[in-house]
Amino acid sequence: MFYALAIVCDDYFVPSLEKISENLQLSEDVAGATFMAAGSSAPELFTSLIGVFITKGDVGVGTIVGSAVFNILVIIGVCGIFARQVDISIYLSIYLSIVLMLYLSVCLSVCLSVCLLSIYLSIYLSIVLYR
Repeated sequence: MFYALAIVCDDYFVPSLEKISENLQLSEDVAGATFMAAGSSAPELFTSLIGVFITKGDVGVGTIVGSAVFNILVIIGVCGIFARQVDISIYLSIYLSIVLMLYLSVCLSVCLSVCLLSIYLSIYLSIVLYR
């Protein structure tokens, strides 16, 4: 399975990202940070959408947030370990600040989603109860 995934990524995913970034005149860093992240998170998004709207299952926001936290902590951490940089203290402080910012953004987005959902439900329930 991993071998097939590597072939698909090498033959299709990376060349298509290179063409998109060339057409949009983006640097490799920007293209990697945006399109690569979106492309690697797209299966989770579609799995969650299918799980919520089509199969009416328990898959939802928790799955996406858990997977994103795993991707942020484990994958970036393992890449940092195998990079074998000389001065790890600088990279560790940068890594911790990035993780802190990502946690804060996830927490803020979840809080905003819960607030919007509660506002929507309170309006919807007040309309339904007053009928």
